Amino acid sequence: MAVLDDLAASLEGAITARTPDLLSRKPVDRYIRLLDEIPTASYAEQAPETQQWCEEISREHGQATLESYHKLVLRTLMTGSESRAMGKCYPDSIRGLFAKEFQIITEELSYKSQNCYVYSQDQFCKDLGICRQILIPCGVQLAATVKRLPLRYFITTRVRHSVLLVDFVCRKLGSFGPLFNYYNHRRAFLEFNPDGWKACYLRTAELLQLNPSVRGVFGSSWWFDPKVAEVSPRFGFIRELPEEHGARVFNLGEDEESTQNALINSLERQRLHSAGAYKPKRYLMIWARNDLLHWAARER
Repeated sequence: MAVLDDLAASLEGAITARTPDLLSRKPVDRYIRLLDEIPTASYAEQAPETQQWCEEISREHGQATLESYHKLVLRTLMTGSESRAMGKCYPDSIRGLFAKEFQIITEELSYKSQNCYVYSQDQFCKDLGICRQILIPCGVQLAATVKRLPLRYFITTRVRHSVLLVDFVCRKLGSFGPLFNYYNHRRAFLEFNPDGWKACYLRTAELLQLNPSVRGVFGSSWWFDPKVAEVSPRFGFIRELPEEHGARVFNLGEDEESTQNALINSLERQRLHSAGAYKPKRYLMIWARNDLLHWAARER
């Protein structure tokens, strides 16, 4: 807490030196309340008024001031983390990961370079989501609670897959939500291995046990594509483990983001793609609550 207090004094001093009345005109607490009022609560979504504030701060006082302001927002959220956690059901393993994330975020505030604390940077959006506790750290993935499975998945799948998806939702989930939605957590890249993913799935099971209304977990990525087990066998486990224990995957087709992500770190996948032997596809993975809990119970 002392570190956060010192950080707040430093940030407030830097902002006040550049523009003495900014924090009184645009209070950080008000900014946070505006974010919390967003109905969809997407980690990357801004409220119209906060977007206007960002544009005004950047235009009138420079991007450096905006980034200092956002650092102060993160610090304020972390200081109030205990009150934000009240009423939320987190297992001890998740509480420990929140503490770890807060420590890393706090350390990074002191040395990260410019252009890191703006909404165009996904890591800032995710850090903001973690500090707001709308993103839950599970290890190699972050989980967000969504009210229902997004409609776009039923539209982007082929007709056959769409029918199968509806059938799976009705039989296995019982309704379209609420669900946990996985997002990749690049900061936890060292856990991107079989043990790390298994630990992530087990923590998700602990969350499900404490949140009985949540119907399961889903994620969409190129690495859920069954073809990945052929072109990059070391990534096959990501899909195979849940699929062997009741999860299902559904083809969402090709898109530019999935293609870029699948190829960026692999010369072999790039070679196969250039030769026409591999076309990355995004797949949706859904693991129903009961199936995930049954697997987790056997693992413990």
